[in-house]
Amino acid sequence: MPELLAFFQKAFYFMILISIVVIVHEWGHFIVARLCGVGVEAFSLFFGKPLLKWKRGRTEWRLSAIPLGGYVKMIGQVDLQPDAKDQVPEELRPLSFAHKPLWARSAIVAAGPLMNVVLTFVIFSAIFFVGYPQTTSLIGHVDRGGVADEAGLRAGDRVVSVDGKEIWRWDELSETVRKNPERRLVLTVERGDERLQLPVTPRLGRQKNIFQFEVDAGLIGISPDGFLPIIGVTGPGTPAAAAGFKTGDLISGIDGEPVRDFADFERKLARADGHTIIMVERGGLSRRAEERNPETFEATIALTDERPTPESLRIRARRSLRFGDGAG
Repeated sequence: MPELLAFFQKAFYFMILISIVVIVHEWGHFIVARLCGVGVEAFSLFFGKPLLKWKRGRTEWRLSAIPLGGYVKMIGQVDLQPDAKDQVPEELRPLSFAHKPLWARSAIVAAGPLMNVVLTFVIFSAIFFVGYPQTTSLIGHVDRGGVADEAGLRAGDRVVSVDGKEIWRWDELSETVRKNPERRLVLTVERGDERLQLPVTPRLGRQKNIFQFEVDAGLIGISPDGFLPIIGVTGPGTPAAAAGFKTGDLISGIDGEPVRDFADFERKLARADGHTIIMVERGGLSRRAEERNPETFEATIALTDERPTPESLRIRARRSLRFGDGAG
């Protein structure tokens, strides 16, 4: 059932995304058509049978049944019907798309894709103006026995430079390590009030790129201090709900060990066995300080899987990034 709900949720978001892209595209055709003196018979939000329609000037505006995209219908819009040009009544030919000069028809056709370019520019300008979360170069986990572990790196270290070049984002650190297998790098890290220089030589390994193809890459065995261990319970009747968990709970520990982030929770849960005690903080994450009233409690949950995972408990990560110093 949770998987089915997730599918419909993704389908809903997909329809919204496609509808926005298509409607903006068609709006570009509409605006330039009007500027070029072409009459527009109809502009429809969505496809299918019109549920609601009203007329303003020559254009009929429609709200249709299938919530996906939209369309604009111009007078004399021939599409793949060459003979349709001659079927336009004489009195409508001054408003006909097919009877406009080539430059006007070209401008109308190009306006749709151009509006999509403008939409992209506006969206990314807003993102860069407002800002967006970035995973910092704070180390959340060090693989035991790995290259970083042998070099002396610890969870909680912040990498501030590589070979003297200052960095602060995780992708900068990851990219530098990935591109330099078998080459000695000097990482400058902050550990509390100390600043240490630790040499490390990435080993040559295999890693998936953005296209999900495995490629050669330098690896040192570290992962970022990324997502807070804030959980989402996928539904009532699940093992997590039965144990008393609620969406928005912050996991602070498991079997007496502190939990740093969601990935740390996954690792510690995989090692757990039998009846496991999970420490939870609830009510301390409100944006308003006066509304924060954190309470902590312990939930005991019976693990039946050989290698338990959040998925087997019907728990998912809430996408809450750590910011700044990684303190959450």
